[in-house]
Amino acid sequence: MKKVFVIIITAYSFYSCETGTKITLVQSKKDSLLDSVYTICKAIYFWNDRLPNSTEFGLYTQKDSKSLLEHIRTYSPVHNGKHIDKWSFAINKVSWNAFERNETQGFGFDVVFWKDDDLRVSQVYEASDAFQKGIRRGDKILSINGL
Repeated sequence: MKKVFVIIITAYSFYSCETGTKITLVQSKKDSLLDSVYTICKAIYFWNDRLPNSTEFGLYTQKDSKSLLEHIRTYSPVHNGKHIDKWSFAINKVSWNAFERNETQGFGFDVVFWKDDDLRVSQVYEASDAFQKGIRRGDKILSINGL
């Protein structure tokens, strides 16, 4: 009798399931962005073979895409006690779209602090005066207007 009851319950369970039922996973906008950036890095980052899976990496513990890339850079090889990737960076969509269209923004280049006292050029738009005057990615800015 017990076997018949289990078979009836199992059959009812299969019968009551709707076909085509969709399960929707809800992911926050931040997690979706982190997931996208990490997926792209796993595909095209120069040292992508060194990156672990997203769980081992701690993907969703990252604050934003900038901190994610900072963490990804720690998987680059070490030379003289420092990771050699110091140029990978993240930019917002507006800047990226302008960069793709080779349109200048602002002064035609963006900067980033590598350390408190080390300001560097992170990207230069080829159509800008800055590029024409020889400013390149990675250049260290020593002074601005003599200061």
